[in-house]
Amino acid sequence: MLAAAPRSPLSEIVHVHQCLRQEVTEIAQLTSQAVADPSLIDGIRARMRLLVQVYTSHSSAEERHIIPELVELDAETRDELEEQHANQAALLDRLEALMAQPVWTPECAAVADQLRASIVLHLRLEEEELLPLLCKRQPHQLGLVVAHVIGDRSSFVMESLLALADAALTAGDKAAFVDELRGAAKGSRFEDWLRVPRKRAPELRGELTPGPLALATQFDGLPGCAHYARGCRVVARCCGQLYTCAQCHAEAQAHALQSDCVWCMTCGAVQSDAGQQCVRCRAAFGAYTCAECGIYELRASERIYHCPYCGVCRKGAGLGVDFFHCFVCSADVSTTLRGHTCIEGSTCNACAICCEDLFSLRAPVHHVPCGHLLHRACFEQAVRADFRCPQCRKAMIDMRDVWRRVDALAAQLPPAAQAAAAVARWRCWDCAHETASSGSVVADLVREGVIGIALGEKCAGCGGYNTTAL
Repeated sequence: MLAAAPRSPLSEIVHVHQCLRQEVTEIAQLTSQAVADPSLIDGIRARMRLLVQVYTSHSSAEERHIIPELVELDAETRDELEEQHANQAALLDRLEALMAQPVWTPECAAVADQLRASIVLHLRLEEEELLPLLCKRQPHQLGLVVAHVIGDRSSFVMESLLALADAALTAGDKAAFVDELRGAAKGSRFEDWLRVPRKRAPELRGELTPGPLALATQFDGLPGCAHYARGCRVVARCCGQLYTCAQCHAEAQAHALQSDCVWCMTCGAVQSDAGQQCVRCRAAFGAYTCAECGIYELRASERIYHCPYCGVCRKGAGLGVDFFHCFVCSADVSTTLRGHTCIEGSTCNACAICCEDLFSLRAPVHHVPCGHLLHRACFEQAVRADFRCPQCRKAMIDMRDVWRRVDALAAQLPPAAQAAAAVARWRCWDCAHETASSGSVVADLVREGVIGIALGEKCAGCGGYNTTAL
């Protein structure tokens, strides 16, 4: 097995390989024993769920970030890696179907061993072909690759990976592995996420007879508020009131919320802030729950995930699905914008439209091409009035069709009108090119109302009209 140099960013990948190799080997061995000893089945199923989460994330990261980086990788190796991924996906599906059966057959053990052999072979190919090529990259390039890999890992995948590391790595290797994760996630709130206790059992803390303000409102036919459909309310120790969610408290009070328990809307039991249902009456609190953020949501249609690097819950299917965390921007970015322009710490600023915080508010954020961030709703409202970014004046949307229409309008004017004005210089907001123009064609069209948006003269660099006179 390839040993990465100490403190190398690739050490993180090597440790993940160790976890996967040992876990899939032990699952194959235990599955063979479980054919004769059914008492092992539940434990193996739980371990299999962790393995599937981690290995699926690892394979996706390899396809998205590692293989595309290695342009020198030969076509034969690329094809072999893709073929192995397809084979492993089929084996995982088959093994999960067999493990769902109440009685396991020798076929289940045979498929588990095939999966073990396939994954071990694949990891060896990665270590012999991919990692040596990555080692030739500069340290900062390696750091970016590993940051992209980690930025696709959801909190569930990260929890599963740490659970595998507990079993597969020595105490020293586990500590080194966690340090590698900290280093790759530097500047984020990952350290805070690591300190949060996992798998806390909810505790009953008494009963509270609420006043009139505690009556539940209805949202989509479910108990809750305008923000969430949920079966419990927050017990605000700071002001002695009950609020359906933290946002309801923020809208009603000027101080910070202090709460460590919730009140069941069904039976009135007060309990610690954890769990999907009431510990006493078993009424549902939420299909999605996050004890860290105090969020409960009963509607399965509402997609919410917790980002371990931002430290808050956000709307979406999750990291590695429709979002990834960018450690330069300190933000979760849509997977459609993997090649976006990064601005370091851009989420530390306020939205240039509404002047509200970009980071802590759970409203969706839009990443404009120049790299600046706006709330999505603010962007959609602003772009109807002006196509330019309010911070840098670069175009926020693709204007090429508009420029072609302006070209056509300008071409219809007589040559004399095009050369009527003195030479002026124009600077393009989009490409920064400076152009000398001997006319004011577009300015005249804007002034006459033929063009309904403020434009300058044509840029000789990019061909656009997002220019200003110098």
